[in-house]
Amino acid sequence: MRKKTCILAIGIILLLEGIFLPCVLLNKFPANAINGITAETQKAASANVIAADNYDSIKDNQPAAGTRNPTPQNKAAGNKKIRKQAKKIYRKNKQILVLVNADHALEESYQANLRPICNGRLNASDYLYPSLVKMLADASESGFTYWIASAWRSREKQQKLIDEDVRIAMQKGLSYDDALSDTYKETMPAGHSEHETGLALDILCSGNMNMDTSQAEEAGNIWLRENCFLYGFILRYPEEQETITGVHYEPWHLRYVGTEAAKFLHRHNLTLEEFWQLL
Repeated sequence: MRKKTCILAIGIILLLEGIFLPCVLLNKFPANAINGITAETQKAASANVIAADNYDSIKDNQPAAGTRNPTPQNKAAGNKKIRKQAKKIYRKNKQILVLVNADHALEESYQANLRPICNGRLNASDYLYPSLVKMLADASESGFTYWIASAWRSREKQQKLIDEDVRIAMQKGLSYDDALSDTYKETMPAGHSEHETGLALDILCSGNMNMDTSQAEEAGNIWLRENCFLYGFILRYPEEQETITGVHYEPWHLRYVGTEAAKFLHRHNLTLEEFWQLL
């Protein structure tokens, strides 16, 4: 995702919605998961002067320079036992272990199985919902609240965002080809964004609306990165793994892969690309 902050419009949206809570409308959210949140988060909302484009206009997955076709060395690839385990996990969870990146487009026939979250503001895959509810409830009990900035995004929406950036670049004097090339340096092409699966979430800490690496310094983000695998999520674009993922470090971008796969990846310190190399 492009490293920029959110606009005042998002702050207005937050106030209009009247909430700044753990980001998901939960039908059966435990009462103790939301007690004591409102005062703190309203204060955080008032303190935030949000200055960037509306989250709907934020693209995802800024490609790391020189990593369009990464060919990393996978140390686990030579371990037959690990490969066998990976294949077994994949066979049971193909729908949620789909690989989407600059080199692997999502099939147009893919079914995202969407459901509304965040009071209908966003949609996400039904596969991740129970785990998301549990993760945010447990985080809340530890004193952390979040704002889900982005979840599912359609291929058509992604293309419209690209077209808009190309139009703006051409107004600045670039040719169409140069404008498109520059756009792709910051934005995944339509069909190559994980958000189209409904399995990816951009989660910001409630006191920090900056979608950049400053999230990594937040205690709430640290909690997510340390514990998300217990709920079936992985940090999709880890630090110092750009040559493998092809994307710069994004401490806010979580991807649901299921508990079994997430624990496997965590145990062996693997990215999703490396997992696929085992198959």
